[in-house]
Amino acid sequence: MSCFLVEWVKEPKTYSVVPCESLVDGTLRSKSKNLIGESHDLRFGKRVYSGTILAIGDASPLSLKADQLAQDAASEIEQTCSKKAEDGPKAVRLKRNKKSCMAEERARDIREILGNVAECSTSPVQNNSQLQINIGENNPTPEVSTIDYEEKYRTLKQKYKNLKIRHRELRNSGAGLDEVEIYPGTGVKITVGEMTSIKMVSHQPTVLARNLFRRFFSTEELSTHSLLGKTCNANRDSASLPAIDNIRRDAIMNCVLKSEGVENPPDNCTRAEAKLWSKKKRALKREVTKSLSDFMREEYRKARRGPGINNI
Repeated sequence: MSCFLVEWVKEPKTYSVVPCESLVDGTLRSKSKNLIGESHDLRFGKRVYSGTILAIGDASPLSLKADQLAQDAASEIEQTCSKKAEDGPKAVRLKRNKKSCMAEERARDIREILGNVAECSTSPVQNNSQLQINIGENNPTPEVSTIDYEEKYRTLKQKYKNLKIRHRELRNSGAGLDEVEIYPGTGVKITVGEMTSIKMVSHQPTVLARNLFRRFFSTEELSTHSLLGKTCNANRDSASLPAIDNIRRDAIMNCVLKSEGVENPPDNCTRAEAKLWSKKKRALKREVTKSLSDFMREEYRKARRGPGINNI
């Protein structure tokens, strides 16, 4: 059976012996003797590759020839590698010679500078002082700005102590015992000192809402009720908890909105400003509602786990 000796196009110096029937173009099989030196598509295994046809003949002699070509290619690669290894030290020596020349030039420059310095040392003192002044003008001393972090830490620490003392005084003093409504018209009252104390320790509106819930609702109320009495989508089949007292709940939420300045729109505002205000109010109310729902869900889970697990 006639075969081709092929050198693959994408893998030079790689040779294979394939049958003539491997030609993809069947019309060329009858003209196989005229294909030597040309590149054609050949089937090799289950894929098609492009290869240059080097010879045509029987499989055995072509296999021997392919082995010889592979050995010649390997010898050529070894010679190339050995030549590169021989050229390497020469390149290193050239680099070293270049470095030595640069070192000699630098030493010569240093000697010239030292000679100039010696001449300057014999000149009058006035010239020397003038030289120092010129050097100082050319190389001004940079000003280094330092921050006293210890002083800053002490200031913040003292500020924290003062706030803590003020918080304790407001809770224990009798000056703030007058009760006021947390939101007008709701009848939900709290002392001025206690309200001020809660606002001081609440750095976010969601924290303020949770602290007010702890103040106006007992632990039993928080663990046996939900915020709005709605059914959760994840537990739609289970019965929902009753809604907590809506008067105190709405009073607390309106108090939080009022403290953030989004209770009522500003006077003489444009339509665009009113739209932005309404958007801000809805976003804040949504955030507070979600925080309170999560808070009451946590209290419900704590009550179900029991007091022993909560203390772990």
